[in-house]
Amino acid sequence: MKYFYPKQKSLIFIQEKASPDFWDRHWQADPLADFGLLNPKAKNLFVEITAKYLKKEDGFLLEGGCGNGKIVLALKNKGFQVIGIDFAKETILKAKEAMPQGDFRLGDVRELAFENNFFAGYLSLGVIEHFFEGYSKIAREAQRVIKPKGYLFLSFPYLSLLRKIKVKLGFYHPWQNDFAPNDFYQFALNKNKVINDFNALGFKKIKTIPFNGLKGFKEEIGLLPQKKKSENHLKSGAKTGDSKIIFYLKRFLDFIFKPFASHGVLLVLQKQ
Repeated sequence: MKYFYPKQKSLIFIQEKASPDFWDRHWQADPLADFGLLNPKAKNLFVEITAKYLKKEDGFLLEGGCGNGKIVLALKNKGFQVIGIDFAKETILKAKEAMPQGDFRLGDVRELAFENNFFAGYLSLGVIEHFFEGYSKIAREAQRVIKPKGYLFLSFPYLSLLRKIKVKLGFYHPWQNDFAPNDFYQFALNKNKVINDFNALGFKKIKTIPFNGLKGFKEEIGLLPQKKKSENHLKSGAKTGDSKIIFYLKRFLDFIFKPFASHGVLLVLQKQ
């Protein structure tokens, strides 16, 4: 279920509170063999964009909220020095067990145990939307640990044009309280507000990349059944069992829906 939160100009998703226990259950639902990118050649939007703006010689990267570590391993396979942190203890333990070559640490993105200006790049993929109290602590810590001229790759669900139209037409019940609803899961954030908030901390927006157009369309129109899928699992490769026709049809529909119905957006921000 979704509500519109006028105070923040965002949508509230009701599912289950995104606590460490929730993420442990979420990530450990995957078989151990699925941890890590089993195919090092598999394409991933977040990995490709990171490699476009940064070189391995630039220094350490951080993924804050790394989940089961697939992005960390994919970047390591490209030669980057990457640290992944997450506050889900069992998930980190399992990632270490499955991928001992990776650097996985228990940590909280709201209070990072790293020196100032330590990282050349920071990936925050589907994290900031899960905190009802806001993402200001996460943003300040990101600003602190990223080097001047370093990059922040920030993704989150957002108010697409389709969602904005549904708000105007009154499709969502309004949420008028200042406290979180029971089983608050995440926001679909206002993209411009996020950009302005990070601008105020000294970040300049370099690029905006909407993604998951087909998913966003299906979620809001409800014509097709939904499959739960984390943003961190986003790949451009075909799923097991998809025929080539289905695979390319999905890619075509994703391309068509992406400009106005995408579920998520990726911002490339540079610290000035």
